[in-house]
Amino acid sequence: MIWPINRPRFEPIPSATVDGFFGGCNVIDAVLASTLDCLYNVTCLDSFIDYFPSLNQTNFTWSIGLLSSNRRDISVENLLAELFLEQWSTSINYSQYFVECAPTTCTYTEINHINISYTITLLLGFYGGLTILLRLLAPLLINIFSKIKLCSPNVICNLSSSS
Repeated sequence: MIWPINRPRFEPIPSATVDGFFGGCNVIDAVLASTLDCLYNVTCLDSFIDYFPSLNQTNFTWSIGLLSSNRRDISVENLLAELFLEQWSTSINYSQYFVECAPTTCTYTEINHINISYTITLLLGFYGGLTILLRLLAPLLINIFSKIKLCSPNVICNLSSSS
């Protein structure tokens, strides 16, 4: 097999340019760099009929499907980052939710992760509490235990501290 030394170069001639659309080596990069300017213009949308004959068979008025937004020159990548939302408004009405959904019970789960500083503080507090408790109880327990040991089995001892 002989490889040709001079291969012909393929230079595509653009047949049409569409406002806001880019071409590139990777389709995803081209789409992300593109804007949706053409979808805001009826004359630009009419140019698609020449390239997509099946669009000509449908009875579709472009003015109905025309996009309306103030952000025409934003790339598709930025629109995706913003989830194609222009404005996010949150209105939470819990009382209306409970009236409409009427749940029988309401439970929630709280997941807490214990960190090392909390664990050390907890152990030091436990150690301090045990130390104080044993300092108070140790003399009392030793006193009671020594009185019980000093008493013989046949002798009745009075455990009260009267001398």
